[in-house]
Amino acid sequence: MSPELVKALTFFKEDPKAILKMGILCGFVLVPLLGWVFLLGYCTLLYRNYISGQADDRLLPEWEEFGDIFFKGAMALFGLGPHIIGGFLLYGAIVLTIGLGGMGTSFIMGGGETVGFMTKFLNFLIALVASSLLLAWCGAQFAGYAATLESGACFRVFEGVQRLMIMGKPYYILCALVGVSLTVVTSIFNILTIPGYVLTVILSTYLLLCTTYGLAERMQETLHPVLSDSSEAHIPQHVDELDEDEYGHASTTTTYSASNLASRRPDVSLTWDTSSDKAER
Repeated sequence: MSPELVKALTFFKEDPKAILKMGILCGFVLVPLLGWVFLLGYCTLLYRNYISGQADDRLLPEWEEFGDIFFKGAMALFGLGPHIIGGFLLYGAIVLTIGLGGMGTSFIMGGGETVGFMTKFLNFLIALVASSLLLAWCGAQFAGYAATLESGACFRVFEGVQRLMIMGKPYYILCALVGVSLTVVTSIFNILTIPGYVLTVILSTYLLLCTTYGLAERMQETLHPVLSDSSEAHIPQHVDELDEDEYGHASTTTTYSASNLASRRPDVSLTWDTSSDKAER
C-alpha cells in the first residue's frame, strides 16, 4: 500500500476529537438528502483547511461552524446535483438494457437461471464501476467548487477533465473503495435493514472524507489552487477609472478608501473622497 494512500486513510489521527466530529457527521448523513448537504459542506471545509495549510490536528472542521457547513453543502449539492442525477440516469439506462437483453436471451435460448445469474452479476459489476467513476468525476468538479465557492465551477467541464487527468493512483483507489462500500457492503448487509444502512453510511462517510483529503493533497501538489470566496468576489479592493453611474463618482487615478488603505503601494499619495466610502457601503 502506497504511503499516500495510507496517509489519506489515517489523516485524522492527529485530531483528538476526530471520532466525535465524524460521529456527528454520520448522524446527519443518516438523514436522506439533508445528510448529503452536511457531508458536502463538511468535505468543502476539509478541502479548504488542507489547501490553506491547517495543521493535521485541525483539518476536520469544528461543528461550531454548523451554519457555514450547511450553506456550503447546499451550494455544492446545487452544483454537483446535475452530475449525480445524470450518472444515475445513465446507470439506470445501462441496467435496463442489460435486463431487457437478458430477458430476451432467456426467452429465445432458454437457460433462465444461468442468464438471470449473469444479468445480476453484470448489474453488480456495472454498479461498482459506475459508482467509482461517478465519484472520481464529481470529485474533480468538486475541487473547483471547494476552491472558489462558486456552484458554477462544477460546470466547467474542461477544467474538470484537466483535474481528472492529473489524479494519482491513490485517489482512484479511494474512489474504488467508496464504490465497493456502496455495492459489496450493501449486498452483504442488506441496506434496507437498519444495521446495513447504518454500516453503509459510516463506511461511506469515512471513505469520502479520506477521498477529499487525497483530492486536496493531489491538487496542492499539482495545480496549487488559490482559495477565494465568491461572496467577496464582486467587491473591488481598489478600482481604476470608476464608472460614475455604478459607483457614484469618476476618477482617472486609483481611489482608496478607509477599508483598503493597507493595500496601497508605498509610492502612492493619498487623497480622501467620501463618495467612495458611501459607494462601498
